[in-house]
Amino acid sequence: MRLPQAHLCYFAFALAGAAGAFPRAAAAAPPEDPATQKQACADASEQGQELRDQGKLLAARERFLACAAEACPAIVRKDCTDWLADLDERTPSIVLDARGGAGQDLVDVRVLEGERVLASSLDGKAIPLDPGEHNLRYEWPGAPAIEERIVLREGEQRRRLSVRFAAAAPPPPKKPAPAVPPPRPLPLAPLVLGGVALAGGAAFAGLAVSAKNDYDHLDATCAPRCTADLVDPVRTKLIVANVSLGVSVVSLGVATVLWFTRPKNPREKPPATAFAVAPLPGGAAAFFGGALPFEGSPRSRVMAPITPP
Repeated sequence: MRLPQAHLCYFAFALAGAAGAFPRAAAAAPPEDPATQKQACADASEQGQELRDQGKLLAARERFLACAAEACPAIVRKDCTDWLADLDERTPSIVLDARGGAGQDLVDVRVLEGERVLASSLDGKAIPLDPGEHNLRYEWPGAPAIEERIVLREGEQRRRLSVRFAAAAPPPPKKPAPAVPPPRPLPLAPLVLGGVALAGGAAFAGLAVSAKNDYDHLDATCAPRCTADLVDPVRTKLIVANVSLGVSVVSLGVATVLWFTRPKNPREKPPATAFAVAPLPGGAAAFFGGALPFEGSPRSRVMAPITPP
């Protein structure tokens, strides 16, 4: 298909205008000033030499890389390239190694120098550092951090630094709860003797009242000519009443001693004690001690015979 002549002329004019626009756009962004570039290269060269002389080899290397760029003059670029090679030989480096308590290699170890992170994990690669003193801190989640002070010398490359983390300490054992002392045992003997004491007291009270009533009756009816068959029952009641009183007193005393001397620990044996009551003509005798009198115990005590009034 053929375009009309007017359209062809317009299309040719448009192409010509577009072609002329590109040179103008390129001219709108002028190239960097060569003089400024040369000055930047010279400044980088001087700064790198100053940093190198101060022992700041890593910072000096950055400046020498800047002045060794292709945009710098050839003479500056050659000097900076030579200085870079010299720095590579003088810059010390370290290779980090960390092991666990069982001797296993550790990877998830973070190494810091002050606030600067030298390595977030260990990969076995050398890490360049400036010569001089360095304080390193190794951090591993499984153990307390380790701090190390080193001094690096120029030319000391791939120096191996190895640390070993102690095995994580086991958690402290839980303190056992304080033992609650067991309750003191309740021995049966004091309880039984207490019951005997109560029974003896009750028997004494009953017999004494009965004997007193019988005595008053005899005193009002036949005294002083009462026959033996009337007096003997009253006398017997008084003797039995006195014996009951003695049994009650002795039982109460023994029960009291056994109660307060009972062992504090249920496994302890209670002290051996014994008592006995023996009737005697005209009264009774009570015995109390570690052993009965007829067993030959020197600790036995003999109470005086209890006689009726």
